[in-house]
Amino acid sequence: MLRLSASLGRVQRNIDPRILTHASAANAPPRRAVPHVYMLSSVPLSTQAPSHASTATRAEALLPPLRTQPLPRPVSVAILSHVIPLDNAHTPELSDAARNVEAQVYEILREHNLAPSALRKLGANILQVSRDADRYNVASSLFWMAFRRGDDDAGYSWATMVLEGLTRSQQDKHAASSLSTKAVEIYTDLAKKGNAHAEFGLGRIVLSHLRKNASPAAADKQRVVSLWQRAAKHGLADAWYELGRLYHSGFLPGEQDKALGALENGARAGSAHATYALGVLHGIRAEKTAQQDPKRAHDASTLSSRYFLQAAQKGHAPSAYNMGVRYLLREDSEKHQTRWGVTPDDRSAREWFGAAASKLHLPAMMNYSAMLLDGRGAAGPAPTRGDLLEARRIYTRVLQLAEAQLEKKGGMLPQEDTDTPVVLRQMTEQAAHGLAKAEQLLADAPHDA
Repeated sequence: MLRLSASLGRVQRNIDPRILTHASAANAPPRRAVPHVYMLSSVPLSTQAPSHASTATRAEALLPPLRTQPLPRPVSVAILSHVIPLDNAHTPELSDAARNVEAQVYEILREHNLAPSALRKLGANILQVSRDADRYNVASSLFWMAFRRGDDDAGYSWATMVLEGLTRSQQDKHAASSLSTKAVEIYTDLAKKGNAHAEFGLGRIVLSHLRKNASPAAADKQRVVSLWQRAAKHGLADAWYELGRLYHSGFLPGEQDKALGALENGARAGSAHATYALGVLHGIRAEKTAQQDPKRAHDASTLSSRYFLQAAQKGHAPSAYNMGVRYLLREDSEKHQTRWGVTPDDRSAREWFGAAASKLHLPAMMNYSAMLLDGRGAAGPAPTRGDLLEARRIYTRVLQLAEAQLEKKGGMLPQEDTDTPVVLRQMTEQAAHGLAKAEQLLADAPHDA
């Protein structure tokens, strides 16, 4: 997902550092999670090392422990047992070994009366567990097999992985170039068919090239807008969100006033990201009018909170975080209500921070842990031992995630917005301090507390 323009990214996220540990800008919204279609940000991080056990055992380990699987677990294990031994991700030029594996996998599908889309669903399923090279390798192979049997969404998923630089063949520059060319061809072909995801992805590629050009042509800029408009009209609600950000950034001079309409279209179409962005815009409006027109500022804050609430209820982590920020008491109740559009409530703040933290939203994880340590929003006057254990667990996870973000490398496509390295390093320092405090409180706390 492309970077938010400066003002769209500047919502009321900072909180008094005397109250909580972390006072950083929130992460940009994660990319939408499309069922059974590969999206990078839907994959949580893992520190587990790749398994070198038997093929069947490794196949079992790749599958998430879910009650509901896209296809019967024994069938999944059988398919994965054939795919795992392949050393490299599938490429347009298949080796004899890869062709034999494909034939065996297709035979399993035929025996169980399964469509090629089952391979795409299986690939997306195994990527729900962690980010490691073995999973990417197996998933890209499954996507390519499904695409060769006519599953367009699998082709989109394979091409996206290639353009994100996530296939093992990317280690060879010549192979990487060949794969990238093929991936762009797939995006282009699918876009011609009206595939909304491909239209959107192709627009991202064009925009990425335009940003390397000091003076991009107006016609090329319009091509991005046209592709994203088509994607939006073909059902991809988040394309409206990206269009709104693009308009708001001044990408097309004189068309910034179109941003609000695009975001409203996205919100009506069900985009949590567009709903979130509307909360940001109205929050900015409230901030600008707070001194001159308190009533207008209050109305804008109330509307902003309403949008954040709608997006948070859809599981949007940055919106849940912003709801936590808004509920957190920092001034007298009346001023707080006027300024933030909600009645201050530490318990609600803690619940919303917890909701966002459960989705690995780093600022929310920091604030939730700080509230746990301080006992804010809890039923009793002091933190329980369970609260301290949870704070310790979350601070430890923050350190892992922040380190992983600092080491993250990108591919051909623009990457997800993340906290800046400076902010991430500050966060690791604060998390280390919070972890030490949690350890000390646990050492001092009675075990039956």
